[in-house]
Amino acid sequence: MKKNRRNWQASWRDTLLLLGEFRTPLVLFLVAILGGGFLYHAIARQNGEPLSSLSESIYQHTLVGIFPSQWRFSEKPIFAGFLFHHAPDRHRHPRADQFTSP
Repeated sequence: MKKNRRNWQASWRDTLLLLGEFRTPLVLFLVAILGGGFLYHAIARQNGEPLSSLSESIYQHTLVGIFPSQWRFSEKPIFAGFLFHHAPDRHRHPRADQFTSP
Protein backbone atom coordinates (compact mmCIF):
# COMPACT_ATOMS: atom_id res chain seq x y z
CA MET A 1 0.00 0.00 0.00
CA LYS A 2 2.77 2.42 0.95
CA LYS A 3 4.75 1.54 -2.19
CA ASN A 4 1.72 2.26 -4.42
CA ARG A 5 1.19 5.61 -2.74
CA ARG A 6 4.86 6.53 -3.18
CA ASN A 7 4.72 5.56 -6.88
CA TRP A 8 1.56 7.62 -7.35
CA GLN A 9 3.14 10.63 -5.64
CA ALA A 10 6.28 10.34 -7.76
CA SER A 11 4.22 10.06 -10.95
CA TRP A 12 2.13 13.09 -10.00
CA ARG A 13 5.27 15.10 -9.15
CA ASP A 14 6.84 14.19 -12.50
CA THR A 15 3.65 15.14 -14.34
CA LEU A 16 3.55 18.55 -12.66
CA LEU A 17 7.22 19.13 -13.47
CA LEU A 18 6.61 18.32 -17.14
CA LEU A 19 3.56 20.56 -17.29
CA GLY A 20 5.59 23.37 -15.74
CA GLU A 21 8.42 22.80 -18.20
CA PHE A 22 6.16 22.84 -21.26
CA ARG A 23 3.63 25.42 -20.05
CA THR A 24 4.26 27.97 -22.82
CA PRO A 25 3.99 25.55 -25.78
CA LEU A 26 0.87 23.94 -24.30
CA VAL A 27 -0.81 27.31 -23.77
CA LEU A 28 0.09 28.41 -27.31
CA PHE A 29 -1.30 25.17 -28.72
CA LEU A 30 -4.56 25.57 -26.81
CA VAL A 31 -4.89 29.21 -27.87
CA ALA A 32 -4.32 28.24 -31.52
CA ILE A 33 -6.82 25.38 -31.44
CA LEU A 34 -9.54 27.13 -29.43
CA GLY A 35 -9.00 30.53 -31.07
CA GLY A 36 -9.11 29.00 -34.55
CA GLY A 37 -12.25 27.08 -33.63
CA PHE A 38 -13.98 30.22 -32.40
CA LEU A 39 -12.91 32.09 -35.53
CA TYR A 40 -14.10 29.28 -37.79
CA HIS A 41 -17.42 29.19 -35.94
CA ALA A 42 -17.96 32.93 -36.36
CA ILE A 43 -17.06 32.92 -40.07
CA ALA A 44 -19.12 29.79 -40.77
CA ARG A 45 -22.22 31.25 -39.13
CA GLN A 46 -21.90 34.47 -41.13
CA ASN A 47 -21.60 32.49 -44.36
CA GLY A 48 -24.50 30.14 -43.72
CA GLU A 49 -22.51 26.95 -43.09
CA PRO A 50 -24.44 24.27 -41.22
CA LEU A 51 -22.85 23.86 -37.78
CA SER A 52 -24.51 22.25 -34.82
CA SER A 53 -22.32 23.77 -32.09
CA LEU A 54 -19.15 25.58 -31.14
CA SER A 55 -17.57 22.28 -30.15
CA GLU A 56 -18.12 20.99 -33.69
CA SER A 57 -16.27 24.04 -35.03
CA ILE A 58 -13.34 23.43 -32.69
CA TYR A 59 -13.32 19.74 -33.67
CA GLN A 60 -13.30 20.58 -37.38
CA HIS A 61 -10.52 23.12 -36.90
CA THR A 62 -8.44 20.56 -34.99
CA LEU A 63 -9.01 17.90 -37.64
CA VAL A 64 -7.90 20.11 -40.50
CA GLY A 65 -4.74 20.97 -38.59
CA ILE A 66 -3.85 17.35 -37.90
CA PHE A 67 -5.31 15.54 -40.94
CA PRO A 68 -5.58 18.18 -43.68
CA SER A 69 -6.22 15.73 -46.50
CA GLN A 70 -8.91 13.87 -44.57
CA TRP A 71 -11.32 16.77 -44.12
CA ARG A 72 -13.22 18.77 -46.71
CA PHE A 73 -14.18 22.30 -45.91
CA SER A 74 -16.71 24.36 -47.76
CA GLU A 75 -15.96 25.40 -51.32
CA LYS A 76 -16.22 29.07 -50.29
CA PRO A 77 -12.88 30.89 -50.61
CA ILE A 78 -13.14 32.44 -47.14
CA PHE A 79 -12.43 29.04 -45.59
CA ALA A 80 -9.14 28.56 -47.47
CA GLY A 81 -7.24 30.18 -44.61
CA PHE A 82 -8.20 27.32 -42.34
CA LEU A 83 -6.33 24.81 -44.44
CA PHE A 84 -3.02 26.05 -42.93
CA HIS A 85 -1.31 25.96 -46.32
CA HIS A 86 -1.53 22.15 -46.27
CA ALA A 87 -1.88 20.64 -49.69
CA PRO A 88 -3.22 17.07 -49.60
CA ASP A 89 -0.02 15.51 -50.98
CA ARG A 90 2.50 18.00 -49.64
CA HIS A 91 3.63 15.91 -46.65
CA ARG A 92 3.48 12.49 -48.26
CA HIS A 93 6.55 10.39 -48.26
CA PRO A 94 7.93 9.97 -51.82
CA ARG A 95 7.56 6.19 -51.57
CA ALA A 96 4.21 6.15 -49.78
CA ASP A 97 2.50 4.37 -52.69
CA GLN A 98 4.59 1.24 -52.28
CA PHE A 99 3.15 0.70 -48.80
CA THR A 100 -0.50 0.91 -49.78
CA SER A 101 -2.47 -1.86 -51.38
CA PRO A 102 -3.92 -1.26 -54.86
